[in-house]
Amino acid sequence: LLFRVVSLMSVAVLAGCVDVLTLDRPGTVNVVVVDGTLTNLPEPQVIRLNRSRADPLTGRFGTLPLRGAVMTVLVDDAQTVPFRETLPGQYEGPADFRPALGHRYQLQFTLAGGERYVSDVETMPTAPPVQAV
Repeated sequence: LLFRVVSLMSVAVLAGCVDVLTLDRPGTVNVVVVDGTLTNLPEPQVIRLNRSRADPLTGRFGTLPLRGAVMTVLVDDAQTVPFRETLPGQYEGPADFRPALGHRYQLQFTLAGGERYVSDVETMPTAPPVQAV
C-alpha cells in the first residue's frame, strides 16, 4: 500500500504548515490526514486523524476516522502531553493543557497498525504589537 502523510498542524490560530502532496496516480491515494490547531485560548485542544483513500475503480475520495492511535504532544523537548480519543478519530489534550506563546510543540502519534508519525517542531509565535487602529 502507498502511505503518504499530509500533515496539518498549526500552533497558533493563523499559523501552520501543510505538506503538499503531488499525486502520480490519483486512483491509488491512501494518505493519513492530520487536522488540528493548538491555541493558547482556554478551550479544548483537539486533533483529528483520518485516512483519505481513493476508490481504485472510480478515483472518488472517502475518509475514515483513524481509531486507536497513541498520540502525544512534546513541549519544548521536555514535557510529553498525552491526547486521548474522545470520538472516533478525534483526540483531545488534558483539560489543563494550555499551549503558551514562545514554546515549541511537536506532534507524535502511532496508529493502531504500528505506523509512527512525527511532525516538525513548531514554535507558537507571539503576537506582533499593534501599530495603529
